[in-house]
This record gives sequence, C-alpha cells and structure tokens, in this order.
Amino acid sequence: LSAGNPKPLPLYLDGSDINTASAAEGGVQKSLADFQMKERDLIVENLPDEVIELGKKLPVQIRKQFVSLMEAWSAQSKVLYNPKARFIDYVIPGIIGLILQLLTVTLMACTIARERESGTLYQLMVTSLKRGEIVIGKILPYLGVSVVLIAVITLVAGFHFHVHFYQPPALMLICLLFLLCSLGLGLLISAFSKTQTQAIQFSVFFLLPVFVLSGAFAPLEQLPKAIQYLSEIFPLTHFCRAFRLVNMYHASASFYLVDLRFRAAWPSSVVARQRPPRNV
Repeated sequence: LSAGNPKPLPLYLDGSDINTASAAEGGVQKSLADFQMKERDLIVENLPDEVIELGKKLPVQIRKQFVSLMEAWSAQSKVLYNPKARFIDYVIPGIIGLILQLLTVTLMACTIARERESGTLYQLMVTSLKRGEIVIGKILPYLGVSVVLIAVITLVAGFHFHVHFYQPPALMLICLLFLLCSLGLGLLISAFSKTQTQAIQFSVFFLLPVFVLSGAFAPLEQLPKAIQYLSEIFPLTHFCRAFRLVNMYHASASFYLVDLRFRAAWPSSVVARQRPPRNV
C-alpha cells in the first residue's frame, strides 16, 4: 500500500453453503471499504496545511499513498468445495433424506399397526418364527424398495441436475445405514400405535421437527446452540453431514466415522429391543 500498488486480498470461501459464503464475501468487502475510508481520513488529517495548499508539490511517496488510497481495495475470492456455486449440490442430501425418511418411517409404522388391526399379527406370533425373524421380515421388503428409490433419485439428480457423486461406495454405505435407521424408527413408532391413524400421526409429529432442525436445507450453525445439540439425536442430521463430507469435501472416512457409528447404533438398538406387542 505504501508503494502505491495495492494488491487484492485472497479470500477463500466455503462453497458448500452458498448463502453464508455470499454474506461473508459482502461483509469482507464492506470491511475493506470502511478501513480504506478511515485510513484516507487519517492521512488527510495528519497532512500540514502547507502541503494541502501546495498539493502539486507533494512528495512522491505521499502522492503514491494517496493514489493507493483512492483506488478501491478488493478481495480476490476463490470458492472451494462448490466452485460453480450450485445450490442443488448442497441440498441434494436433504432431498434424498427427506424422501427416504418420509416414506420408510410412515410405511414401516403403518405396517405393524395395520396387521394389529386386521389380526394377522397374532397369527405371526403363534408361529415358530422368532421375534428377530419377524422384524427382519418386515424390514427387508421396504429396504429393497428404498434401495431402488435411491437409485432413481441419484439417476435423476445426475442426468437432470448434473450432480456429480464422488466415492459411490461410501455414499451407498451412508444411505444404507440411514435406511436402517429410518426403518428402525418406523418399527419403534409402530410399537406405540394401535391403529394406522395413530401411526401416521406419530410419524408426522416426529418428522416435521426433524426436517426443520436437521440441517437438511439450511446450515445448523445458523440455529441456536440448544437447537444444535438437540439436532444431534436425529439420524437425518448425521446423514446430511456425512453425505456432504464425502460428496462436496471429498473427506476421508475418519471425518465422518462418528456419524456412521451413530447411525449404526440406531437400527441395532431398535431391532435388539423390538418385541411384537402381545396385546392384540
């Protein structure tokens, strides 16, 4: 700056969140403009009266400082992790998680409730099948349908919205664990539901806050701290975080291992504790 040759300041932005990155860039530009005005006013105040009156006789060094201060300072920004600033790349995990959890939780919760209403659940209980076999038999059909649904969503996202998926094996593992969490949650809701209507009501009661507080469509950092801690109990929060770490940040497994462990614990605990209700 003293040499009269100001250079743009390098600014690196996290493109995974376009809204926050744009706000940060605007804030930096405003801070540079405010700092430039203060520096210009400070130099003008410190100039002697004779120098102000005889502007043409200003020393070369001071003249260079004036030139640099009159030029607008700028920050040369570089967007990382999402160079094209595409919002669809950020929300695609939320869209996948929203569709999968909405269908799997609701359908799984209604399955046991429907059989309880029709009396077929009692017929299953008097057979030689074990509790775990009954639970697995209820989960597998919806698991297969959900896998097909994931394939359809990824094909639409890839060919229509031009979303690139990195490390497909890791993404499939993340989706599979999330599916097991959602199916286990549906079984848990069905244990408290005596009718299909109750199952749907309980599912909606749980899913509505999950979609808002899980960070599927907006960064969790914008929420209060208490809400951020609460969101950690939702499987969708860990799904979106792990999916973005792999697909946008190209992170290794060590960065999202905690999220994988959390989602692996959900279905394991539900299947281990789930018992077909006896009061049918």
